[in-house]
Amino acid sequence: MVNVFWTPEETRYFAINIYRAEKGNPSQKINDNPAIPSQSTNAEGKLAYPKYFYNKGDHVIGRKYTYELKGIDFFGRESRASQPFEIEIIDRTPPTPPTGLETVRTGPRDVLVSWAASESENVVGYDVFVSDSLDGIFEKANKSILPSSQTTFIYELTDENWGDRFFYVEVINALGTRSASTKMGLTVSDVIPPAVPTGVVATPFEGAIQISWEKQSEPDLFGYVVYRSVANKPGALFVFASGGSIMGNIFLDSLPREARNKYFYKVASIDIYGNLSERSETVSAIMPDVIAPISPTIIEVDVKNDTASITWLPSIDDELKGYHLYRCTEADTTQWTLIGAAFLSPNTTQYSDTGLELDVAYCYQITAEDLSGNTSGPSNRYTVKTRPSYGEDLVAGKIKATYVKKKKAAIVTWKRDASPLLEGSILYRKEGNGRFLPLTELLTKEAEYTDPNIAAEKIYTYQLRTYYKDGNMTLSEPVEVVAK
Repeated sequence: MVNVFWTPEETRYFAINIYRAEKGNPSQKINDNPAIPSQSTNAEGKLAYPKYFYNKGDHVIGRKYTYELKGIDFFGRESRASQPFEIEIIDRTPPTPPTGLETVRTGPRDVLVSWAASESENVVGYDVFVSDSLDGIFEKANKSILPSSQTTFIYELTDENWGDRFFYVEVINALGTRSASTKMGLTVSDVIPPAVPTGVVATPFEGAIQISWEKQSEPDLFGYVVYRSVANKPGALFVFASGGSIMGNIFLDSLPREARNKYFYKVASIDIYGNLSERSETVSAIMPDVIAPISPTIIEVDVKNDTASITWLPSIDDELKGYHLYRCTEADTTQWTLIGAAFLSPNTTQYSDTGLELDVAYCYQITAEDLSGNTSGPSNRYTVKTRPSYGEDLVAGKIKATYVKKKKAAIVTWKRDASPLLEGSILYRKEGNGRFLPLTELLTKEAEYTDPNIAAEKIYTYQLRTYYKDGNMTLSEPVEVVAK
């Protein structure tokens, strides 16, 4: 259809004849009757000319035509022809729309949009449009027009466009005319897990271990899950320590105070769609040992002269560092003195305390300490008393042995101890390198003994052993005589 309009000149012409020619052919008048411009009342109530004065629809698409106008004056005469104007008849019929539109999710973030190509000629390409609502505003999904040979398009999902997605495709021909397909929709759920938590740290406390990590910024993040295990090897079982998801980036895992094993932890993040990330790197911690060892028990203190031998039952602790042994006098149980080394070996259960004063009552207690510095309560208190003073000790010089050649005998003398606990003394003798054998029975009052069994040119050694009622015994220094 060709529509013709011109500017009326009512004072010169009352009508117009329209001439048309095809390329290479003479011009011919195409209006049957002169075209007379006339005004009529428009929608605004004003007199106005129509948009077009003449139209003709017998053109062949693709051909070029030349038009001229000739005015008819009031005497019926035609004017000279106007300037010719050329037009080309172009097919402005919209192309047939794409059909068979389909939308399929082909990956975590990919939606495949496909369609059957338009059957029209002169198709130059396609545009794909997307919206989150069937009746909403659609936006072009492709950056540039898709070629006419392409009938598929991959739409990439982002974290902001999960949910309902609606699509349609427009075909475009060479004139820029468009036709749209029907709309097709689908629901796309987020299947992309959030990022793996980083910066995980395990900090031990008394009776608990704190797990912390860096906060994540995903808009659909729901929370975190903390896992715990007592082993860190392939196939080790990690259980939910958090009992479910938590919102913050700190979790305090309460544990038995006495637990001494190493705990291993991993953290995963979870989004609002239930997608769980991979677990983080493993971290571990051991809670501080705050449990003191079991108190040891002193089972015996054996006193000999100025020495007390203390024996105890060991404390049970896997990380025992050693023992502290304390002593005080019964007269003042507020002043305890650490004896021995700062730490007695954890493998020992006996210690000899020497240099004690005689006739004094002593008290002993012992504690155990582990490698973490926890100290047990004190053991039972064990009280003993050293023997009273037995007078002067029998030492070399206090026993004498003299060989009397005329009697062929050795005379042994000593100073008798005046202690009330004295039981008596026994004189021992050995010949040469032999061993000491008792020479007398228990002597209770004597302070001298004559040994008549002496052989010439022999060496004899004597030693006096003195016994007391409390079970103690003293030995003199040995003295020698030579029979010659």
